[in-house]
Amino acid sequence: MPVMEGVQNKYNSSNENLSTKVQTNSGNIQYMQEHVKKIAPLEKHVSDIQTNVDKLNQQMANIKSAQSNRANKAQKATSKPVTGLH
Repeated sequence: MPVMEGVQNKYNSSNENLSTKVQTNSGNIQYMQEHVKKIAPLEKHVSDIQTNVDKLNQQMANIKSAQSNRANKAQKATSKPVTGLH
C-alpha cells in the first residue's frame, strides 16, 4: 500500500468490531484472572487429598493382604489331607 500524506481515517465498520472485540477480550481476561486466583489456593488442598487417598489405598491393600493370609492359614488348619480313606 503506498504511503499517502494527510488524514486517511475513513469510517470502517471493522474498526468498530475490533474495538468491541478488544473490550470483550479484556473483560474475558479479567474474568479468567479472577477465577484463576480463586483456584490457585486449591492446589495444595487437592495435593493433600491425593496424599490421603494414596495412604488409604495402601492401608486397604495391607488389610486385604492380612485377611487373605488369615484365611489361608485358617483353611490349612481346618482342612484334612485327602487320602482316599474315609
